[in-house]
Amino acid sequence: QSKLEALLKKVLPSMIRNLLTPLASLAIIVPATFLIIGPVTNTVGNTLAAAYTALVSFCPPVAGFIVAGIWPLCVMAGVHYGFVPIVINNIAVYGRDTLFTITGVCNMAQAGATAGVFLKTRNPELKEISGQAAFSALIAGITEPAMYGVNLKYKKPFYIAVVAGGIAGGIAGAGNAAALAGGPVGILSFPLFIGEGFIYFVIGMFAAFFGSMIGTY
Repeated sequence: QSKLEALLKKVLPSMIRNLLTPLASLAIIVPATFLIIGPVTNTVGNTLAAAYTALVSFCPPVAGFIVAGIWPLCVMAGVHYGFVPIVINNIAVYGRDTLFTITGVCNMAQAGATAGVFLKTRNPELKEISGQAAFSALIAGITEPAMYGVNLKYKKPFYIAVVAGGIAGGIAGAGNAAALAGGPVGILSFPLFIGEGFIYFVIGMFAAFFGSMIGTY
């Protein structure tokens, strides 16, 4: 929509630009979202989910590394919803789900990178923003403020979080760690993962957080 808006501002006459640009943007983007963008991203998400299922049955550590590494990109593109049916089905049929642990460590990686910014910066405003964002990601698994408000803005923290998250995902995958129920993944949700591979999950969470925090700092 931002690209379309810039184009419309160039082609529309100045006297009607402010009035018609928002209207024309919505008139084009809303149908395109339902008819083109939505189906395409849904197909991509389902394809990625099917690839994960095949990969985790072949080699869980590799699956953990790859999926956790690309997970932030999937979230940015909105294709991560293709994985949700797999999570629900796994918990319903098997009583546990490994995907949730692999992607959950990514929350700690984003939290750690933002914490690194918090420790490093001398800007009072950025320190306040990064501190609050890191806390919400660490405690409750709410990563949007950390990812969009800090890490993506400064780029390097995001890249570091991707690498740390991939490594941590490989650790969680190696231990066959699994979630017993759904929910945001943070410190408060540790009881959801008690069972087989729990220690691997804990190690992965700590590796993701401290790895990205130290790397960013």
